[in-house]
Amino acid sequence: MLEVIDNFVPLNIVEDLQKTMLTGSFPWYFLEDITGNGIQKRPAMMHYFRTTDNYQSDYISILDPITNLFRFSFGNDYKMAQARSFLQFPLGYKEDSPDSPHIDFNYKHLVLLYYVKDSDGDTILYDNTSITENSSLTEMLRVTPSAGKAIIFDGEHYHTAMQPVNNTRCVINFNFYKD
Repeated sequence: MLEVIDNFVPLNIVEDLQKTMLTGSFPWYFLEDITGNGIQKRPAMMHYFRTTDNYQSDYISILDPITNLFRFSFGNDYKMAQARSFLQFPLGYKEDSPDSPHIDFNYKHLVLLYYVKDSDGDTILYDNTSITENSSLTEMLRVTPSAGKAIIFDGEHYHTAMQPVNNTRCVINFNFYKD
């Protein structure tokens, strides 16, 4: 399962999301390292819309157009495990290495990555569904963020992002599963 969809939502939804999320009133929370491993030390901001323990943000309803389109295309039997947004800033790094590759959950799920704004900081999707100490990653797809674009893929595939160099990168990461 792999789909890249330009203009996933209508332009007025793209603009509404940008206006809501990229203004001073939206609650972003500091992450010391977006990679989660504490090694790369790439600070960013995050917002949880929904967590696996049923926390729900006051802003969850702004995701309705995206989740409705997803369910219309893939079926109403998909449940949202979590939804979170990441805001990454250019950090002036000289290295050109991606963030640590990862999978979001160790069970069957679909990932929907929605790009809130145009940016650099490509998303990289790997062909690998497992990584061992001696394995190498095989790049399957690289997508440059563009406002309104979405990628939907099998969540068992490792994925990551490049650190943005020129622009702020903002994505919403959804994880859906079937009962």
